[in-house]
Amino acid sequence: MTSRQSVTKKFLMLFYLFISVNFAQPSNLISRVEVGDVIANQPIELKAELFSTAEISSIFIALKNFGETEFTRREMEIRGTAAYVIIPAEFVTPPSIEYYILISLSTGELFTYPVGSPEQIPPERITVQQQVEQKGDVLILSPAEGENVITDELLITLSFINASSDVAVNATKIYLNGSEVQQYALFAEDLIILSGSNIPEKISGTNQFLKIEIYDNLGNLKSTTSRSFNTVSRSYAAAVAEQFKYNVTLKGESRGESYNEETTWYNNLDARFKANYSGWEFDAKVYATSEEKSYRQPQNRYSAKVSTDWLNLSFGDSYPIYPELILSGKRVRGVDAGINLGFFSLQASYGQITKSIEGALLETFSADQVVFGSDIIAIDEAKYGQPYGRVALGEFNRDLLAIRPSFRAGETFELGFTLLKSGDDKSSIEFGARPQENLVVGTDLNLRFDNRRILIKGEAAMSFLNSDITTGTLSDAQIDSVFGGGGIIDIDPDLVKKFKSFFGGFMDINQFFGPWNPEELASLATSASLGLNYFNNNFTARYIYRGNDYNSFGQSYLRTDVAGFNFVDRIRMIDNKVFLSLGYERLQDNLQDTKIATTTFNTINTSVSVYAGDGIPNITVGYTRYDNKNDLSVTDTTYYSSAVEDATNKIYAQLTHDFLLEIPHRASLYLSTSNRVDNSLRNNDASNFSISFNLNSEWNKMFSSHVGATYYTSESSALPYDYSTIFLGGSVYLLQDKLDISATFSPSFGDFERQAFDLLGNYKVIDNFILSLQVRFYRIPDIGTNSIVGMIARYSF
Repeated sequence: MTSRQSVTKKFLMLFYLFISVNFAQPSNLISRVEVGDVIANQPIELKAELFSTAEISSIFIALKNFGETEFTRREMEIRGTAAYVIIPAEFVTPPSIEYYILISLSTGELFTYPVGSPEQIPPERITVQQQVEQKGDVLILSPAEGENVITDELLITLSFINASSDVAVNATKIYLNGSEVQQYALFAEDLIILSGSNIPEKISGTNQFLKIEIYDNLGNLKSTTSRSFNTVSRSYAAAVAEQFKYNVTLKGESRGESYNEETTWYNNLDARFKANYSGWEFDAKVYATSEEKSYRQPQNRYSAKVSTDWLNLSFGDSYPIYPELILSGKRVRGVDAGINLGFFSLQASYGQITKSIEGALLETFSADQVVFGSDIIAIDEAKYGQPYGRVALGEFNRDLLAIRPSFRAGETFELGFTLLKSGDDKSSIEFGARPQENLVVGTDLNLRFDNRRILIKGEAAMSFLNSDITTGTLSDAQIDSVFGGGGIIDIDPDLVKKFKSFFGGFMDINQFFGPWNPEELASLATSASLGLNYFNNNFTARYIYRGNDYNSFGQSYLRTDVAGFNFVDRIRMIDNKVFLSLGYERLQDNLQDTKIATTTFNTINTSVSVYAGDGIPNITVGYTRYDNKNDLSVTDTTYYSSAVEDATNKIYAQLTHDFLLEIPHRASLYLSTSNRVDNSLRNNDASNFSISFNLNSEWNKMFSSHVGATYYTSESSALPYDYSTIFLGGSVYLLQDKLDISATFSPSFGDFERQAFDLLGNYKVIDNFILSLQVRFYRIPDIGTNSIVGMIARYSF
């Protein structure tokens, strides 16, 4: 090693130790968030490490795509000391995903990560890079590398959708085991399809070698790419399929948490079973924890699923996906089934979405003592001596039934109809108030043309809600007394009776049912979108309408009382090295004139990503502007809390670079700044700036390091806030890779002070059996030092 190299290495090591960065946001509930491999249009797993689970009731993640202002919530599963969620593939689109996490405590308090997001603090951002096949400008769609293909079913498919402009697709040459075969292929714009049955020579042998030569417009060889695969007989493939293959993983955990001077022990068991046989897939999961309590919503998770190409059937906990407006991301404990017959499909789900939790009687009242209050209900006078009581309200058991038949014509056309019925079991608890029922009917349409280059989607749903089914359905005589000119509700009793005759088999009909006038569209929700993928542009336009009374128990966090449109255009340029994203959204509320003014929400998003190639950093720069305004005077004190006129400008930049400086490194730099100007009398001006740097290094096969630091500062009319965090971490592999130890230390300074230390050790006792030790300490000045110590055993076979 030269003297200069030695100095460089020493400087780099000192840099790691003293200028290290962690871009994790500060939180006393979440220590860090880990994101799996981010591949466009592929689901990704997100894991939030928790400092303690003692007081956490539930955790949700809120997601949104580039160019949108609305977040979609999905429930996260708490397993051990972490919360997990799978981000669906439809969310994983370039250039980025924004998210924040909502944590609900058993006390009813609600916190977010990052703290104060999304109003005061920008959400976290996951960069999604465009996946571009650079090798020879061609993407081999089939066969896959090393795939076993039945000889009679060989299909070679090549895509040139990402090819540079100088590629002559029609000049492409295809060699199979050294013989030219492109003359037997079908050339269709940027696709080449070659069926093995079209090749006159018999394909012999097992090992096959495919080579593709790409030529430019001048006839010069531009690049080559190759792939190896295997051809097998149908009997051999059938014999392999008939084999029963399975995998079982067992994990047991015992840990003690010292939190606020109290120590609690937790014991968890996680069992997974996967198998396949003759085209059938089996998947079973059981997660049992000592955190399961009668006074909490379920913490245990269990499911069993069997599936093949025409059937999906699962029992236990599932997260069924229906049209977004009706049911998405909601945990259902019961049965979820789907049948696919090609032209016709049927999906049905039935189960519990909320279990019953009994309330408590706090105080009793006589008839002349009782006062109005949301927590005062009628009680059993014979049992408690008084007719009324103040109670801690419990939660009713709530079930859900969803059914969606759909009709298809290949990949071009799909039409579906959805019915959702959900309601509370008013007899499931004694101390509860206002049990509810919900009915939603909807339809959805999907059209795909020109090899999915044109996508047209639409869905619409109408909801009906009964906000209190305590009294059940009214009799005709009761309807006549409650409704009409002489009643308390000025609605034609005959109309109510018509609703009763039509909806009576689905819901209770009384004075709390609605809407009575569906034509006013207050309970209507619609969405329509058009997607075009031409000329290196991926363009999507969308319109939404959601009345202020729309309500689906299967989609609890949908934003209502909003209508408008948005569009996003992603443009590929310079041989897929530069990607420009543009987005605009305009929404308005007050659709049914229930507010004193209508607010318009405008959002502009822009982003430029540059992937120049090996040796050059990848760079993304973005700009976002939020502009919200209504027609009320911002200087009139009468409208102090109602007048809206504010604008927020946000600029961010991210740089990532893989480089070799004696050893491999991956560096990332992130900067973000935003400024909010509020012209109303509330004067909620705010600004913030953050910068972070991370560096991961592979020193050798035995040791890697992860270091970084972040600085954040904000100013607002309420309170300025500044902090910085240092992050030092590393992993070492010992005893011939049987033992690996990871440790991190992350102190924070400034307005947010905390020192956190994590240690994780894994020891491979035998190939299939691993023991893990987890140790975590975190100290918050003037509050105390908390800790987690646990042991985990994993066994698989």
